[in-house]
Amino acid sequence: LVGGQDGDPKRGGLLSTVDAYKDFELSLDFLIDEHGRYNSGVYIRNDAGTSGQTTYQINIGRAEVGEYTGGVVIHKGKGIEWLGKGDEQDAVRKPLAWNTLRILAKGPHIEVDLNGVRVSDVTQQDAPPRFLEKGVIGFQTYGAEGWSGFVKFRNLRIRER
Repeated sequence: LVGGQDGDPKRGGLLSTVDAYKDFELSLDFLIDEHGRYNSGVYIRNDAGTSGQTTYQINIGRAEVGEYTGGVVIHKGKGIEWLGKGDEQDAVRKPLAWNTLRILAKGPHIEVDLNGVRVSDVTQQDAPPRFLEKGVIGFQTYGAEGWSGFVKFRNLRIRER
């Protein structure tokens, strides 16, 4: 799967699963561009039929611009909240190379491994009930500040838990 905006940051995209999942283990490989704030992510338990994030996002990006790979993000009002920052120093992610992400979601507990290293392990004690229900998994592409950036996904595997 390849996503990009042809240089137009307003052309974000989201490719979602048909099936909904609640508790699962998801593994995938990704490769992301290195331009500007280019980022992507995996929305888990998301609302079907939407183009935006409605529950959790596992972020994919570059730490130098505040986009931490493997970080767990929720929207809070008009901003975001990092439940776990992930690869904060960008020490685990391999730039311009394929990386492996493993996401384990079980109730309010989410673990994220990047290239075999645990980068997030969070439990949201006050999770809204909707965040714990079944939802689709969405693969996000996002703007690149005028660059023709890209994100690629391959080897997607999911197992319900």
